[in-house]
Amino acid sequence: MRAATLLILLALAILTPRTEASERLGDWFRIAPEAAALWVADLPDPADEMRVRLRLKDAPEPSRLIYVVYPRKSSAYDIAMTTLLEAFAARADPPGIIAVNFAKDPARGEAILREATAGGAALGFAMGSETVEWLTARTAEPPLPFVTICAKDPVPLGQIGGYREGSGRNIAFTSLNLLVDVQVEHLKLLKPGLKGVAILTDQKNVSAVETQARPIAEALRQIGVEAVEVAVRGPETARADLERLLPAALERLRAVDPELRESLIWITGATAVFAEIGAINRLAGVVPVLSVAPEVVQAGEESAALSIGVSFESNARLAASYAFKVLSGEAAAGELPVGVVSPPDIAINFLHARRIGLSIPFSLFEAASAIYGPEGEPARVNGRSLPQGG
Repeated sequence: MRAATLLILLALAILTPRTEASERLGDWFRIAPEAAALWVADLPDPADEMRVRLRLKDAPEPSRLIYVVYPRKSSAYDIAMTTLLEAFAARADPPGIIAVNFAKDPARGEAILREATAGGAALGFAMGSETVEWLTARTAEPPLPFVTICAKDPVPLGQIGGYREGSGRNIAFTSLNLLVDVQVEHLKLLKPGLKGVAILTDQKNVSAVETQARPIAEALRQIGVEAVEVAVRGPETARADLERLLPAALERLRAVDPELRESLIWITGATAVFAEIGAINRLAGVVPVLSVAPEVVQAGEESAALSIGVSFESNARLAASYAFKVLSGEAAAGELPVGVVSPPDIAINFLHARRIGLSIPFSLFEAASAIYGPEGEPARVNGRSLPQGG
């Protein structure tokens, strides 16, 4: 297995080991050891590995039930679920939780909604863009309130009219995307003379194309920056596509920036693309490689130089706070505006920054929650500096 395929596991070390308990569950469900130490997880039906039941250890019988509906397995969802469990563990009245994989099958999804309603579930989480797409495409209102988590921006996807309004439906939206104007502001801060950006995405990842690649490309062109979109055809051909398309995109950027000293490579949140970070770094040469996903900046060589975006953890914490508001009766799901993380999560790898001569503005360094030093070693994690030396 290529080391790059492990990138999406937030600083990966905490999620790589599988506990004995998680081995007995479906292979689509995994949580970090910290969360597994707090919660009892089992299969309510041993014959059905697509449904996992969780309850907080040493806690009274839960008075409420929550469903978390997955579309498939994903290490991004592992991170989001771990964060949710940690948030609910800190509550005075932790709920029982059913995590269920609907396998992107609408009929199975409908059966899950009926089951949740019959079981008296108080809330559901729609995990991932594919679950949200299915849920919002239904003609009927969800029979219980839902909060979206680990899903792309609902506004450009047409799932809600604007950021400041509620959906008016039984759905509260959160966004895994940074607002485009904030992205452009930070790119210009990094490169005041910015002339060109190659934007990497996966044409099969519609949510990444519609909410990340196209909006930033349009915004950059409006301020006179050349934006070249590079779309691979999926994970199977991503390496070969990048080998062919990225050099051609950089040649296009040379028309406005001959030395490529005022250009950037911008990786969207498409797994097929950022799993190939090693190849991207090699093809980039002196051009800084940036990502919208903070998880793509990590220790060592297999890393982007800088990320400016929203981490899976930050989005999950925001989704949890929305759930608490709905459960407490403070707000109805349809009244809540789109949950957007601000300020952005910033991560820096100085091994790559120094290699290509990229200067990091002090304001970005100061705001970064994760920093890796000149040898690629962790220097700041979750906003806390680590002791250096032995």
